[in-house]
Amino acid sequence: MTTLSVEAIGLCAHYGEDGERAFQLAFSLAKKRRRRLNIFQFLNDPYEPTADDHADVTGTERQRRLVEMERTLRLHYDARLEDYVDVGFRICEDSAWKELQRCLLLRREFQTLVLVCPSEGARFGDGPLLQRVDQFGCPTIVVGPGSRPHRCNAPARLILDQLFDQDIVSGLQEIGDHVPQNESRRPHAESVL
Repeated sequence: MTTLSVEAIGLCAHYGEDGERAFQLAFSLAKKRRRRLNIFQFLNDPYEPTADDHADVTGTERQRRLVEMERTLRLHYDARLEDYVDVGFRICEDSAWKELQRCLLLRREFQTLVLVCPSEGARFGDGPLLQRVDQFGCPTIVVGPGSRPHRCNAPARLILDQLFDQDIVSGLQEIGDHVPQNESRRPHAESVL
Protein backbone atom coordinates (compact mmCIF):
# COMPACT_ATOMS: atom_id res chain seq x y z
CA MET A 1 0.00 0.00 0.00
CA THR A 2 1.35 3.43 -0.96
CA THR A 3 0.91 6.31 1.46
CA LEU A 4 1.50 9.86 0.29
CA SER A 5 1.16 12.98 2.36
CA VAL A 6 0.55 15.89 0.02
CA GLU A 7 1.28 19.19 1.72
CA ALA A 8 1.79 21.26 -1.42
CA ILE A 9 1.07 21.20 -5.14
CA GLY A 10 3.77 22.48 -7.50
CA LEU A 11 3.05 24.23 -10.78
CA CYS A 12 5.68 25.19 -13.34
CA ALA A 13 4.35 28.44 -14.75
CA HIS A 14 3.76 28.63 -18.47
CA TYR A 15 1.96 31.44 -20.22
CA GLY A 16 -0.63 30.58 -22.82
CA GLU A 17 -3.70 28.35 -23.16
CA ASP A 18 -2.05 25.14 -21.95
CA GLY A 19 -0.51 27.06 -19.06
CA GLU A 20 -3.94 28.31 -18.07
CA ARG A 21 -5.34 24.76 -18.15
CA ALA A 22 -2.40 23.55 -16.02
CA PHE A 23 -2.98 26.37 -13.54
CA GLN A 24 -6.70 25.56 -13.28
CA LEU A 25 -5.90 21.90 -12.60
CA ALA A 26 -3.25 22.66 -9.95
CA PHE A 27 -5.34 25.41 -8.35
CA SER A 28 -8.49 23.29 -8.16
CA LEU A 29 -6.50 20.48 -6.55
CA ALA A 30 -4.86 22.79 -4.00
CA LYS A 31 -8.12 24.55 -3.20
CA LYS A 32 -10.19 21.36 -2.97
CA ARG A 33 -7.66 19.65 -0.71
CA ARG A 34 -6.77 22.88 1.14
CA ARG A 35 -3.10 22.54 0.29
CA ARG A 36 -0.42 25.07 -0.55
CA LEU A 37 0.09 25.92 -4.22
CA ASN A 38 3.71 26.73 -5.09
CA ILE A 39 4.19 28.30 -8.51
CA PHE A 40 7.65 28.06 -10.05
CA GLN A 41 9.12 29.98 -12.96
CA PHE A 42 12.63 29.53 -14.27
CA LEU A 43 15.08 32.34 -14.93
CA ASN A 44 15.86 30.65 -18.24
CA ASP A 45 12.99 29.06 -20.16
CA PRO A 46 13.20 25.29 -19.48
CA TYR A 47 11.43 24.61 -22.79
CA GLU A 48 14.28 26.40 -24.62
CA PRO A 49 17.27 25.11 -22.64
CA THR A 50 19.88 26.55 -25.00
CA ALA A 51 18.63 30.09 -24.43
CA ASP A 52 20.38 31.79 -21.52
CA ASP A 53 19.27 35.39 -21.58
CA HIS A 54 20.80 36.06 -18.17
CA ALA A 55 24.23 34.36 -18.37
CA ASP A 56 26.16 37.60 -18.75
CA VAL A 57 24.20 39.46 -16.07
CA THR A 58 25.50 39.56 -12.51
CA GLY A 59 25.02 41.44 -9.27
CA THR A 60 22.49 44.23 -9.04
CA GLU A 61 21.14 43.81 -12.57
CA ARG A 62 20.52 40.07 -12.00
CA GLN A 63 18.65 40.81 -8.77
CA ARG A 64 16.59 43.47 -10.55
CA ARG A 65 15.60 40.94 -13.23
CA LEU A 66 14.69 38.33 -10.62
CA VAL A 67 12.49 40.82 -8.76
CA GLU A 68 10.83 41.92 -12.01
CA MET A 69 10.17 38.30 -13.05
CA GLU A 70 8.63 37.48 -9.67
CA ARG A 71 6.48 40.61 -9.84
CA THR A 72 5.25 39.63 -13.32
CA LEU A 73 4.58 36.07 -12.12
CA ARG A 74 2.58 37.26 -9.10
CA LEU A 75 0.55 39.75 -11.13
CA HIS A 76 -0.24 37.11 -13.76
CA TYR A 77 -1.77 34.73 -11.22
CA ASP A 78 -3.09 37.11 -8.57
CA ALA A 79 -6.61 37.63 -10.00
CA ARG A 80 -6.94 33.92 -10.85
CA LEU A 81 -6.25 32.94 -7.24
CA GLU A 82 -9.45 34.62 -6.03
CA ASP A 83 -9.23 34.81 -2.23
CA TYR A 84 -6.92 31.78 -1.88
CA VAL A 85 -3.85 32.90 0.06
CA ASP A 86 -1.86 29.71 0.66
CA VAL A 87 0.28 30.33 -2.41
CA GLY A 88 4.02 30.66 -2.90
CA PHE A 89 6.02 31.98 -5.83
CA ARG A 90 9.61 31.11 -6.72
CA ILE A 91 11.92 32.17 -9.50
CA CYS A 92 14.33 29.27 -10.03
CA GLU A 93 17.84 30.18 -11.13
CA ASP A 94 19.23 26.68 -11.63
CA SER A 95 18.56 24.21 -14.46
CA ALA A 96 15.02 22.90 -14.64
CA TRP A 97 15.29 19.30 -13.37
CA LYS A 98 18.05 20.02 -10.90
CA GLU A 99 15.97 22.79 -9.33
CA LEU A 100 12.78 20.69 -9.28
CA GLN A 101 14.64 17.85 -7.55
CA ARG A 102 16.01 20.30 -4.98
CA CYS A 103 12.54 21.75 -4.33
CA LEU A 104 11.05 18.26 -4.03
CA LEU A 105 13.68 16.44 -2.02
CA LEU A 106 15.38 19.10 0.09
CA ARG A 107 12.85 21.87 0.52
CA ARG A 108 9.68 19.74 0.29
CA GLU A 109 7.98 22.58 -1.61
CA PHE A 110 5.69 20.17 -3.46
CA GLN A 111 4.71 16.52 -3.45
CA THR A 112 2.62 16.58 -6.64
CA LEU A 113 3.68 18.54 -9.73
CA VAL A 114 1.75 19.93 -12.71
CA LEU A 115 3.68 20.70 -15.91
CA VAL A 116 2.79 21.93 -19.38
CA CYS A 117 3.76 20.07 -22.53
CA PRO A 118 3.59 22.89 -25.12
CA SER A 119 4.14 20.61 -28.13
CA GLU A 120 4.64 16.95 -28.98
CA GLY A 121 8.30 16.12 -28.49
CA ALA A 122 8.82 19.12 -26.20
CA ARG A 123 12.01 19.33 -24.22
CA PHE A 124 12.31 20.45 -20.61
CA GLY A 125 15.74 21.28 -19.33
CA ASP A 126 18.27 19.07 -21.05
CA GLY A 127 15.98 16.20 -22.05
CA PRO A 128 12.65 15.16 -23.56
CA LEU A 129 9.86 16.33 -21.23
CA LEU A 130 7.76 13.15 -21.24
CA GLN A 131 10.82 10.95 -20.71
CA ARG A 132 11.90 13.13 -17.76
CA VAL A 133 8.41 13.06 -16.24
CA ASP A 134 8.19 9.29 -16.65
CA GLN A 135 11.40 8.91 -14.63
CA PHE A 136 10.54 11.55 -11.99
CA GLY A 137 9.78 10.01 -8.59
CA CYS A 138 7.13 12.60 -7.79
CA PRO A 139 3.50 12.25 -8.92
CA THR A 140 3.39 14.47 -12.01
CA ILE A 141 0.51 15.50 -14.27
CA VAL A 142 1.27 16.84 -17.76
CA VAL A 143 -1.20 19.20 -19.45
CA GLY A 144 -1.23 19.72 -23.22
CA PRO A 145 -0.53 20.25 -25.92
CA GLY A 146 -3.87 21.67 -26.91
CA SER A 147 -6.94 19.63 -26.07
CA ARG A 148 -4.95 16.41 -25.59
CA PRO A 149 -6.02 14.57 -22.41
CA HIS A 150 -3.83 15.15 -19.37
CA ARG A 151 -1.10 12.58 -18.89
CA CYS A 152 0.51 11.31 -15.70
CA ASN A 153 3.52 9.31 -14.61
CA ALA A 154 3.38 6.05 -12.65
CA PRO A 155 3.61 7.64 -9.16
CA ALA A 156 0.65 9.88 -10.01
CA ARG A 157 -1.35 6.93 -11.33
CA LEU A 158 -1.06 5.29 -7.89
CA ILE A 159 -2.80 8.16 -6.09
CA LEU A 160 -5.18 9.57 -8.70
CA ASP A 161 -8.32 8.41 -6.94
CA GLN A 162 -7.29 10.32 -3.82
CA LEU A 163 -6.32 13.49 -5.69
CA PHE A 164 -8.95 14.02 -8.36
CA ASP A 165 -12.62 13.62 -9.08
CA GLN A 166 -13.57 10.61 -11.19
CA ASP A 167 -14.19 12.68 -14.34
CA ILE A 168 -10.56 13.83 -14.34
CA VAL A 169 -9.19 10.39 -13.46
CA SER A 170 -11.02 8.68 -16.30
CA GLY A 171 -9.56 11.14 -18.82
CA LEU A 172 -5.91 10.75 -17.80
CA GLN A 173 -3.45 8.82 -19.90
CA GLU A 174 -0.30 7.28 -18.48
CA ILE A 175 3.13 8.30 -19.69
CA GLY A 176 5.28 5.30 -20.55
CA ASP A 177 4.14 1.77 -21.07
CA HIS A 178 5.96 -0.03 -18.25
CA VAL A 179 3.10 0.30 -15.75
CA PRO A 180 -0.01 -1.80 -16.44
CA GLN A 181 -3.17 0.15 -17.26
CA ASN A 182 -5.35 -2.66 -15.91
CA GLU A 183 -7.01 -1.28 -12.79
CA SER A 184 -7.27 -4.71 -11.20
CA ARG A 185 -3.47 -5.06 -11.26
CA ARG A 186 -2.84 -1.57 -9.88
CA PRO A 187 -1.78 -1.52 -6.21
CA HIS A 188 -4.18 0.09 -3.77
CA ALA A 189 -2.97 3.52 -2.66
CA GLU A 190 -3.84 5.37 0.48
CA SER A 191 -3.36 9.11 0.63
CA VAL A 192 -3.04 11.30 3.66
CA LEU A 193 -4.48 14.48 2.20
